[in-house]
Amino acid sequence: MHGYNRTAILTRLALLTTVSLVLTRFLSFYVPFLGVQSMRVGFGEVPVILAGLLLGGPAGGMAGLVADLVGATLFPVGPYFPGFTFSAFLTGFLPAIILKASSEKQSRISKPALFLAILVTQLITSALLNTLWIVLLYMGPFTPATYCALFTVRAPFAAIMTLVYSVLVYPLYTRLSKDRPHTLS
Repeated sequence: MHGYNRTAILTRLALLTTVSLVLTRFLSFYVPFLGVQSMRVGFGEVPVILAGLLLGGPAGGMAGLVADLVGATLFPVGPYFPGFTFSAFLTGFLPAIILKASSEKQSRISKPALFLAILVTQLITSALLNTLWIVLLYMGPFTPATYCALFTVRAPFAAIMTLVYSVLVYPLYTRLSKDRPHTLS
């Protein structure tokens, strides 16, 4: 910790996790496709991404993991499936790791770099993995045709949400990073 207040870090992490939980479970809605609730529209990923950027990739991953586990336990939408929890972990973990790897010498995050980090994360988690989880959980036996049909709809949606998340995350990160208590790592 090197003299930084662990309580302040954990409090910020808990706050971002709670905001994610509320935004995901109470202030989002589902769009049906192919007879299943295949796309969730909401902003619950924004606090998880912020947790990763402000407190480090592992902390962001934990924010996503805890928000998903608590949400699935207290406010279930369907049956619990650990794949979605893994995707939630990656949502907080990947942007921070991608940005750290791509900007070793920069102390500030640029808008294009943030957009690309969120885009890669959304393509991996929302377009690829969550599509697979939905097909496995709700659409019977896995077939490439079913996966491709759902992926075709979800991939552009993930790109659109990348833009939305980037527009929201950048100013929040810029403001919150001025007084952050550093990372847990």
